[in-house]
Amino acid sequence: MRCRKASYTEALQHIQWLLTQKDVDWSTLDYPTREIAAVEVDGKVVVYGHYHGVLVIESLAFNPDADAKDRLESVMVLVENICQRAKELGFREIWYMSSDTRTDESAARQLGFEKKVCLRKRL
Repeated sequence: MRCRKASYTEALQHIQWLLTQKDVDWSTLDYPTREIAAVEVDGKVVVYGHYHGVLVIESLAFNPDADAKDRLESVMVLVENICQRAKELGFREIWYMSSDTRTDESAARQLGFEKKVCLRKRL
């Protein structure tokens, strides 16, 4: 088995194969940081996988003396500025990851986040 960057022709085949799949997020195909990998066995492609870069917000640390209003407003400003920085870097998504059970999912949704399945692999 060998993994390599897909050629332009293979990228078109990748899209054809995606048409047979359910739950494809088609918008990610236009991301500036997107690339397509191909894994082949004996010269035959077995799988294509496209991937792209994202910025991740992780582990917010609030001043314990800050009131609830300031905390909420500061998170809104933080997200707005990280979104701007992500666009400058060519990213089209930011993710918020938290293992803190106090994370307010409804507040995150109000800031434009959507719930997705995410599996992390540390390198």
